[in-house]
Amino acid sequence: MFAVRGYTGFTADIVVNGVTVSRPGHQVLTGWSSIDQNVGSHFDNTNGRFTAPISGRYLFNFNSGYKASSAHMGTGFIYNGNYNIFQHWSNNDNNHHFNGGSLIVNMSAGDFLAVGAYPGYSMPHSDPWYTNFNGIL
Repeated sequence: MFAVRGYTGFTADIVVNGVTVSRPGHQVLTGWSSIDQNVGSHFDNTNGRFTAPISGRYLFNFNSGYKASSAHMGTGFIYNGNYNIFQHWSNNDNNHHFNGGSLIVNMSAGDFLAVGAYPGYSMPHSDPWYTNFNGIL
């Protein structure tokens, strides 16, 4: 399991099977400032990915309670380099907006999952009080 809060950066590049793939359709949140849990060290803070150590059913949660600007915001889970689901698109204003969701995934050992935001719109606020990501087998 892992639990992180407050990211510090993002990237559109994802390494899949040793090949760097630029994904301009999403930005992976990286450099989480508070790592509250990382049992087994399967969450890599440099690329924002959790890699499944064994095959099984995993539950992931992502939440953001505030936007960085007044533009729309869209977030989603990224599974093995592809968006799996968008949780939410927020309104075009600068109010507090809950943005996030949960996902259960049947993963094989070595599969990875991250969370990202749609580029060109507002990013989730980076403060640890507003943004968190976690997962458990």
